[in-house]
Amino acid sequence: MNLKGRLERLEKEAKHRRTDFILFCGHKMSTRGIIDDWVSAVLEVDQDES
Repeated sequence: MNLKGRLERLEKEAKHRRTDFILFCGHKMSTRGIIDDWVSAVLEVDQDES
């Protein structure tokens, strides 16, 4: 594959990754509360067992 083609493909992949990353971050923000609840529940279980 020629260099120009490779660069174009890399740019396309980077754009996809960037939108995936943005979607992932937005998803993380909306699930932040759920994750915090889950983490605190897990920590409580750990303390109960020790």
